[in-house]
Amino acid sequence: MKQTMPLLALSIFMMNVSFTYGQWNTRGYFECETDVSNTPGDHYFGYTKIRLDLGKRINIQIETNCSLLAKQYWGRQTYVLSDFLPVSSNENIPAITFNDTLYFDNLYAVWRTPEWGEFVIGRQPVSLGAGYVWNPTDIFTSKDNIDPTYEIQGITAVRWLISAGRFEIDSIIQPIDNGKMINSYFGVTGHIHHFDITPSIHQRHYKGDMTTDQLYNGDVGYGLSVVGEVFTAGVWMETNLVFQGEQYPNTREWTLGMEYTTHQSVYFLAEAYHNDSGADATTGQYYAFSRVFDYLDGNIRALAKNYIMILVQYPLNQWWSIGCWTIGNLDDKSEIVSLQLAGCPLKDTTIDLSAFTFTGNKLTEFGVQDAWVRVRLNLYF
Repeated sequence: MKQTMPLLALSIFMMNVSFTYGQWNTRGYFECETDVSNTPGDHYFGYTKIRLDLGKRINIQIETNCSLLAKQYWGRQTYVLSDFLPVSSNENIPAITFNDTLYFDNLYAVWRTPEWGEFVIGRQPVSLGAGYVWNPTDIFTSKDNIDPTYEIQGITAVRWLISAGRFEIDSIIQPIDNGKMINSYFGVTGHIHHFDITPSIHQRHYKGDMTTDQLYNGDVGYGLSVVGEVFTAGVWMETNLVFQGEQYPNTREWTLGMEYTTHQSVYFLAEAYHNDSGADATTGQYYAFSRVFDYLDGNIRALAKNYIMILVQYPLNQWWSIGCWTIGNLDDKSEIVSLQLAGCPLKDTTIDLSAFTFTGNKLTEFGVQDAWVRVRLNLYF
């Protein structure tokens, strides 16, 4: 009974909104995922999830939006890092447990004026940069390498967007640590022929150990994002030069990618990523424990220095498509290869069948697991 309470509460809330407050714009989805993994040994796990997005335009200038999300897990829910990342099981590693949740993923207001642009206040979706998997200029959120297009959780921030002639200005302030510190971002986007070019600057504070709440480090970065088209192919480049103070060396991140669709409707995408501060290739030893924590906490985008991602998709018909993608760690020579079948068998229904295989020894980033199968069903309303 306790596990069903989040879904029951959300269902009651949805009915009240739909029938009592019909003037709200509503949409959402139900999602069910089942996974089978040998991490290590055979394990079965998954979740059911409901998301409800509500929006209301109060007048021509002001609108409010919120997203309520309930997620209920089943099967295995407790893991240690050595189950899926290359850390020694002899370390004093805290267990990670996924608990049922009910929360507002987004809750924000928008104020638009012709003179001052757009102000967004509250917990809101923020996604910066041009990269498909890796975004060096995005200091607020990070993507799941295995599922980079999946929705990203909102952040509590104040955002100001304004057009100034041929340029768009984007300013973001994110309070952290109960308002004691802030992360900030400022970017200006200009347009040259077929390209959008965005120079940016950021200041960030972050904690280096996910087991504590102490913030002890910070950096300042200067970024550049370029996205456009060359001979019918989409191309993008993104880089960020980060200064961490006199006691740490300056570091540089960059990503470079392209996408192209042939006349036969075959879609290709490739992206490379480099991070100066990444770990060197592991030779008979585990990745540094602190680096794995930083990776899980979102302070860094990758464990190693160099990666490559390649994706190929082909539509079988108007309902189904097949695809294959791989992500490779070029330093420790490990990789993930996935085969996917995705389709819309019914109206407002999607299904995604994915199989993953992992190569590399147990000391490499992608070599801890052997195989994994995922089935995801979405019903939209």
